[in-house]
Amino acid sequence: MNALRSTAFATLRNATFAAPARTFTTTRVAANKVVQIGSASAFESVLTSGKPVLVDFFATWCGPCRMLAPTLDKIAKDKADALAVVKVDCDELQELAAKHSVSALPTVVLFKDGKEVDRFMGVRDLKFVENFVVPHTQK
Repeated sequence: MNALRSTAFATLRNATFAAPARTFTTTRVAANKVVQIGSASAFESVLTSGKPVLVDFFATWCGPCRMLAPTLDKIAKDKADALAVVKVDCDELQELAAKHSVSALPTVVLFKDGKEVDRFMGVRDLKFVENFVVPHTQK
């Protein structure tokens, strides 16, 4: 048994694992839907797009993040002319999450003119999120 275990560990130790390449870079925010950001440079370009930007810092394994997603989809559709809604996967862009002090998931941050103006953490209902974005989307 020990010989078999030693052989298995030696095989794993000498194996080369390659993660699948994920290159998803977005610089243009599509209207009526939430767009996932794939790089820090794409994130910065979205922040300077001229519209307020609602950013959902999430993880694919996070249950509350998945519960919040339909609410953010509805906000993206309803407020498409006044607000951009984007998602940042904290597992893929850890340095971006750290830069913006994301300590819990989901964290939703509202940016205006490239600067953070407000944030909330956790699952919230549609009415809360609508009231959250309204003061920043009125002209």
